[in-house]
Amino acid sequence: MRFSIITPNWNGAKFLEECLLSVIDQDYSELEYIVVDGKSADGSLAIIDRYDGDLAQVICEPDNGHADALNKGFRASTGDIMGWINSDDILHPGTLSAVAAIFKSHPDIDWITGRPTSMAESGEINWVGRARPWSRPRFLAGDCMWIQQESTFWRRRLWEAAGSQLDTRYSVANDFELWTRFFRHAELFSFDRPLGCFRHRTGQRSVMFRSLYEKEADEILQRELDLLDPSFRAAFAPVLPESARRLDPEEAKAAERRLIAADPPVIRGISGRRAKGDGRFKRADPLSRAVSVSDISGLKGTGQKGKCIIISHGLRTMGTIDPGPETTLITSASDFIRLSFPSGQPLIVLATPACPLRDIANALDAALDASPAALSLLPARHDGDTQTDGVATRCIVPPAPNRLYLDLAAFAEIAPPSDSPHLTLARTAAFLGFETVRIVFDSAKPPGDHELEDLNRLAGELAAQAVVLEWGEEGFGGAHPSADGTNSGGASPKSGTLDPLRQLAARVALQTHTLAMRRDLAGMAWRNGGFLLLALIAVLIAAALFAAVEDANMKAVVFIGFFTAANAIIMITALVKIRRIMLSMLDQVSDLQKTDAKNEIKIMKLEISQEIERPEL
Repeated sequence: MRFSIITPNWNGAKFLEECLLSVIDQDYSELEYIVVDGKSADGSLAIIDRYDGDLAQVICEPDNGHADALNKGFRASTGDIMGWINSDDILHPGTLSAVAAIFKSHPDIDWITGRPTSMAESGEINWVGRARPWSRPRFLAGDCMWIQQESTFWRRRLWEAAGSQLDTRYSVANDFELWTRFFRHAELFSFDRPLGCFRHRTGQRSVMFRSLYEKEADEILQRELDLLDPSFRAAFAPVLPESARRLDPEEAKAAERRLIAADPPVIRGISGRRAKGDGRFKRADPLSRAVSVSDISGLKGTGQKGKCIIISHGLRTMGTIDPGPETTLITSASDFIRLSFPSGQPLIVLATPACPLRDIANALDAALDASPAALSLLPARHDGDTQTDGVATRCIVPPAPNRLYLDLAAFAEIAPPSDSPHLTLARTAAFLGFETVRIVFDSAKPPGDHELEDLNRLAGELAAQAVVLEWGEEGFGGAHPSADGTNSGGASPKSGTLDPLRQLAARVALQTHTLAMRRDLAGMAWRNGGFLLLALIAVLIAAALFAAVEDANMKAVVFIGFFTAANAIIMITALVKIRRIMLSMLDQVSDLQKTDAKNEIKIMKLEISQEIERPEL
C-alpha cells in the first residue's frame, strides 16, 4: 500500500529537518515523499538538498499560499493513501505502518484520524488527547473543534470523489473545508493511537490567524448546512442548527449523548480478523447508523411463560396494584412517565410509531435512566414514515442498554397496528412469551363495547397460543375458577369479559366492606382504650377517697359507688358503638347488593345486544 505524504514549506528551516526525518525514519518501503517549497530564503533549500535521496520529488517554485502548494504536491502524487505534514510538525514513529495496517484490515474505511497530540517549541510532548468519535451530524451541529490535520490520512478514491484539491478561496481553514467535503462521501473513523503531532511555536499561522480561521470555519459550516439534503436535515433536526455555530467544550459535553447517534466506532487495535467479523466497520453513513434497527431475534419468548400486567392507557394511579417482583408490567411510554412504579420492578415500555415522542423525549429519557430494570421498545424514526423519513429517535432518546429501536416491520411482528393501545400491549405480551396476561383498566374509564368485542376476539386468538388473557379494574387479582374448577378468567372467547366483570364487581365491593369494617373495629378498640383509661382514673380517685374516709361503712359505700358508675359508663358506650357498627355494616351490605344488581343489569344488556352465548360450566 503506497503512501503519498506532502510537506509544504516556506522559510521553515528552524524545524524543517526534524519534520523531514520524522517521515523518512518511518522506514516504510512504499513511501512517496514530496516536498513543495515556495522559494524559501532562510536555508531551507540546503536542508532539502541534504535529504534529496530520500525524497520522491522536490517542487521549488513560488506559489499562491499554503493550499496552492499542497495542491501542487498532491497533483504530482500517485500513492493509494494520502496525507500532509507541515514543516514545523512531525509524524510519530511507526505511524505509516500502523495506518497501512488499518486500511488493509478495513477496506471500507476511507479516512481515519488518530489521537491528537501537541508539543512545545522545544519538541517536548505536552498534550495527548483522547480518541474521540466524529460524524457529519456531530461536525455540522458545532462539535467540530478540531480534527487534527497532522493525524489524518485518507484513500485516493475519497480525494478524487471530493474534488481532488484544497479550496484556495480560504486563507487558513483549508483543512476544515476539506473535511466537510470528505464527510459528504465517507465516515471518519478515529484510531486510538497517536499518529501526528502539532508544534506550538511563536509566529505560526494557526495561532496568529486563529480568529480568521474561526470566521472561515463558520462560513464553511453554514454552506454545508444550506446544502443538506432535506431528508438528512429532517432525520437530524433535533441536533442540527439553522445557523452555523461552534459549540464550546461545555456545550459539546452537554450535547454528547444526543450527538452519538451517528458516530462510527473508534478503532482500538489493528486486527484483520476483527475487521472481517465486525460489521461496525463496514461502509455505512451517518443516517443509516442513526436509524439502524436493533436485533430483536432474542426478544421473542423472553417472558418464559411468566405473568405480566398491562397498565391500560389513561390509568390515573397504580392504586392497589401490587405486582410483586416476579411479575412484569407492560405500559405505554406516556403512562410510564406519568405513573409511579415500584423501584426495580421489571417493566416493558412500548412507544409505537404513532407515539408523540418529540413531546415526551426528555421526560422519557430521564425516566428510563432512572429505571434500569425497564426495557423500552422505540421506533427507530418518528414523525413520519419510519421506513423512509422522519426524525432519528436516537437523537432525542439517546442510546442506552435498556433501549431497543425498531422499524415498522419489527413492530408489525411484535404487535400488528391496532386502534386500541390495550390490544397492542396485549399482543406485545404474547410475543414476549408471557403465559398469563392481565389488563388493568381505570375504574372511571372502562372499555367500551367495541373494545370488549376486540378483547374477546383477542382472548380467543391467544388461547390458541396457550396464553390466558384477563382484564378488569384496579385491584384486579388472579384468575377466577369456575364451578368445575377450570379457569374462566377470559381465556375463552365466549366468556370474554362477562364473568370477570361480575366477579370483579363483587370483589371490589367486598374489599370496600372489609376495609370499612377493619377501620370501625380499630376505632372501637381505640375508643374503648380511652374509656378504660377513664375508668382507671375513677378507680384511683375512689381509692384516694377510700383512704381519706376513716369510717369502715363509708369506705364500702364509696368503693361500690365508684366501681358501679365506671362500669355502667363503659357498658353503655360500648353498646352504642356496637349499634353504630352494625348499622354501618347493614348499609354497606345494601350498597353491595345494589352494585351487584347494577352490574347484573349491565351484563344482561351486553349479552342481549351482542347475543353472546354463555359458556357451559
